[in-house]
Order: sequence, then C-alpha cells, then structure tokens
Amino acid sequence: MTVNPVRVAKAFLDKVKSEFGEFDTSSEPNDMEKQAADLLFEKFEEMTLEYELVEENVNLFGKSNNNCIKNLLLSNKVIQKNMKIIFLMYHCNGFPENELQEDSTAQSVSSSQSSQSSELAQSSQSSELAQSSQSSELAQSSQSSADFSVEPTSTIEFVSLKEKAKILNFVKEHPHRRFPALQKRFGPLKNRGDLKRWADQIKSEGSRIDMLKEVDSFTLKQFSNARNEFQPVHDRDLARWAVQRASEYSFRGNFTASKEWINKFKRKHRISSRKVTNLISKRELANQADVLKSAEDFRNAIKELQEKYTLAGIWNVDQIGFQYEYFSNRTLTHTGERFVFGSAFSPKNNVTHSYTMQYVISAAGVIIGKPFLCLKEPSGKLGENVISKMFKAPNIEITCSSSGKLTTSHVKYFLKEVLAPELLDKVLYILDSWTGHVNLDLYTEPEFLKKVDFQVKVIPKHCTPYVQPLDVYFNLQLKQLVKKIYDYANTQNKRLTNRDHIIKLQSLCHFVLSAPSFQRMIQYCFIKAGLLEIERELFQNVRDICFTFESAKCKSTQCKKPVFIRCSWCYKVLCFDHFYEEYHLESCDMSPYQK
Repeated sequence: MTVNPVRVAKAFLDKVKSEFGEFDTSSEPNDMEKQAADLLFEKFEEMTLEYELVEENVNLFGKSNNNCIKNLLLSNKVIQKNMKIIFLMYHCNGFPENELQEDSTAQSVSSSQSSQSSELAQSSQSSELAQSSQSSELAQSSQSSADFSVEPTSTIEFVSLKEKAKILNFVKEHPHRRFPALQKRFGPLKNRGDLKRWADQIKSEGSRIDMLKEVDSFTLKQFSNARNEFQPVHDRDLARWAVQRASEYSFRGNFTASKEWINKFKRKHRISSRKVTNLISKRELANQADVLKSAEDFRNAIKELQEKYTLAGIWNVDQIGFQYEYFSNRTLTHTGERFVFGSAFSPKNNVTHSYTMQYVISAAGVIIGKPFLCLKEPSGKLGENVISKMFKAPNIEITCSSSGKLTTSHVKYFLKEVLAPELLDKVLYILDSWTGHVNLDLYTEPEFLKKVDFQVKVIPKHCTPYVQPLDVYFNLQLKQLVKKIYDYANTQNKRLTNRDHIIKLQSLCHFVLSAPSFQRMIQYCFIKAGLLEIERELFQNVRDICFTFESAKCKSTQCKKPVFIRCSWCYKVLCFDHFYEEYHLESCDMSPYQK
C-alpha cells in the first residue's frame, strides 16, 4: 500500500485551518502572523507524530526568513522501500494549493533520475529540494487543484508497540475471527502482513521508530530533571542520555546521537544554550519544592481576589537596577586571538556603580504614573543649583541617595507624589518582600490611601522569579532597550554616563514602552506570572516593534544617517541623533508630551 502525499498534506492543512483560520494572502505576513506560524510549528511537530511516516528522523529544512515552515521531507521505508514523500507545507500567509497537484503516476517509482529532479524542482520552487533517484515520481503535473478529494481519516497513523501487542493478543484469543472483522475492529490493521511484521517487532523489542520515540522521551525526561535541579546541561549530555537509552535495544544499529540528531532534538523541544544569570545555593535548591508551593499558593490567593478588582486596578511595583555604563560582553573578532579586549569610558567606576528605576504596571497593560528614578549622589541629595541645571524630563520622577538604591523614605515620597494622583477606587497592590516597602504601615497611615480600597499583597520570599509580573518579562524588555541604546552609542564613541544622560535615556525608554502598541505585552507579564487566567493574545515586544524594520533611511527630513530605531508611537524609523540627541519624545507627532 502506498500513500498519496498530497492527501496527507491536505489532511494536515484542514486541521490547521480549522484551528487557526485563514491567513491574509494579499500582502506580506505581519509580525502577528509570524508568531502564529511559530505556534503552527509546534502543532506541526505534534501532527507528524500522528502520521508517523518517519523511518528514522524527521528532516526539517528549517524556517524561511519570515519564520514559517518551508518544507518537510519524510523518509518512509515501511510503506515503500527508498521512497521519499515530500510535503510542500504552508506559508504563514497562505497555503500554496496551486503548487500541490495530483499526479496520476505518483504511486510508481520513476526510472528517470534527471526527469524526477526537474519536475520536483518545478513543484517546490521556494524549497529547492530536488532529490536523486530516491525521490519517487511525486511531481505535480496537472494544472489545477480541483481534483483534491481528501479525508483526514485516510492518513497513515503511527501504531505504538503497546497497541500492536493488544491487537496480536486479541487475534491469538480469537483465531477463527475473519480478517475483515479484525480490520473493522482495529483501524491500524491494513493487511495480513501487518500481523507477522508486528509480531517480529515485538519479539525484537519494537521497531526502529519505537526506539527513536523512546530515546527522545528518555532524553527529554533526563534533561528536564537536570534543569529542575538547575544543573548545567550541554550537547554531550544529551548525546550520552540518548545513546544510553538506545543501547538497551538489541537492534540499535548505527544510532550514535549525531550532531544533526541533537540539533533536531533541541529545535523540537525549544531548547537553546543560555548564559547562567543567577546562582542559587544547594540549600535553596533543597527548599525549591517549598518555594514553588508558596508561589502557587500566592497565585491562587490573587485569583480569588480578582473578582473584586478590574484589570486596571491590579498593580505590580518593582525596582530594577542599572549600571551607569553598559558594554557588550560579546563581539566579533579575528579567529585565534588569544585575548579579546573591550572598552569602556570608566571600567572601574561606572560599570560597577548603579542607579535604580521603579515601575508600576497594571493587569490592563498600562504603565501607571511616572517611573521613579533614584540616582547615586555622594552627598545623598540634589542641590538647588544642580536641580536648576538638570535635564528636565516630563515623564520621570527623580530622587537620589548615596547608594543609588531606594529606602523607606523614598517609598513614602513615591506613594505621595507618583501613586496618589493615579489611584482608583479599588486597587490591588502587588509587591515583593523587599524590606524597604514591605512595612504595611506605609500603606495604612497616609490619608489619601484611607479614602480608597487599597489592598497590599506581598509576594513570598524567593518567589519573585515566578510570580512577579515585572520580573518575569517587563524588566527584561526594559533592559534590552537600554542596552541597545548603549551599544549603539559606544560604536559612535558617545558617552552616556552623566546625570543628564541617564535622565534622558530613561525618559525615552519610558516613552517607548508606554505606547499603546505594548499594551498586550505588558498584560502578558501578568499571564506569564500565573496571576491572570485569560487567553494570551499575540503581541509584539521591543525587538519586534523597535528594532525590526526594512527601511534603511531615517524618516526625518533630508537625513542621510543610518537608522537606529523605530518609534513605537508614530512608527517612524529614526537615526540615533533624531531619536536620542533631539529628544524624540517632544517632536513625535503622536507623543502625549509633544511641545
């Protein structure tokens, strides 16, 4: 029995369309469609397990530069020896049905290698997957797709070793049962030869597909266990686990957990190499179960309170520290260099000294009030002369301390000057267990807080990486934006380390992130923290909106400088000077602070 690849591809397409709907084919895919393609990529991998036409491994030919699956080549020796079945899959802005056309001779193997390669190249213009004699005559020669008559039930499905054993046991217990009756009872049973083949596979501990699935499952389990204990994992560990499980099969063959297999495994399970950013002690690790339980209890407590508050009234506050000077710790350089040097204006001072920003966001996806900037000043205060000459930012509230960090007195000032004007009738105020603002008297004594329903919920210790909305996503985006500005300034030999530069930089960052286009991203912070049980909507982050664009020309009049950023308000692509030096916050056509 052979399988028509067009039918299988069409069946998968029907499932895709039923779940995700149609895409707009009249224009290039936008960023939201690209994100949908990423979700489809995960769905696609699940679907391939259902059809399971893979003899050894799924050969994914990666995504095109618009983040869509381009082609999938599946090897199938069980159905027809040396036959290659090619699925010309979808693009995120539509499925090229006119490129999938049925060939009346698609079930036979062509004897002309050059003819196969030529026809295959025509049928998959974008993929260039023309293969040699192993490619069967799957070239699509008809001129329309009107001949499709596809039912998803006609596809071949993977039969697990457990189900094979179940079918064989039934046949053994009912030796006089007619074969058509067995076929009707067990859908995967297609012909009498299946029974003998399955019996041989069970005797030899399963088929090669069974082994590969078991190796994949075992390796993933070992990986998850290691990372749950925060142990470092490398490619060699994945290979060791895979070979360990495969060696338990007598017919292991030539499976060696090659580099190609490891890359496919990591892509399938969304695994990548990351820099370790935080270290925890073994004692903390031993208490990890208690921490996770506390985090889950806190989530449940917040969910119980949500009925009393609107999304606009659920707030989260957090502090984030910034160095006075950032530099990139990675660079392109000549291969073989013994020492790789970087440069900074003041490597022993500005790089090690920091200041603090404090943001408040709501579950509705809005930044509440002005962010609170605490500068590091040796005397711990700003003199009148300094204040008069200091850069004036309309969207930043500024204070200072000798350490650059906030204290309880700063929290009192923040509540009065920043939060008081923004208060609603009902506010659920979520904060971490930092000693400076965990004293509940701070929130019960002020008269302006007594006039409203202002309830404070403190996140348990060590739980902020899991349930603090600002920590789980927003702060990362803010730091990414700041570092992008520093990286570009460093390449232009511009120094952004003094007081005025810090104020200006943070003012522009708040201006960018407060745009309506980031509302879904900010709301996602609460969803990722597990504090909101609402459907996640596709959103664009800082990289998508501000640093992904095709234009190479600054939109300002007669400017020929290279572009740096796209404004999240007016969507104009600007050079560094027009964005930073000329303080785009005041010149943007859509800015709420426009002069």
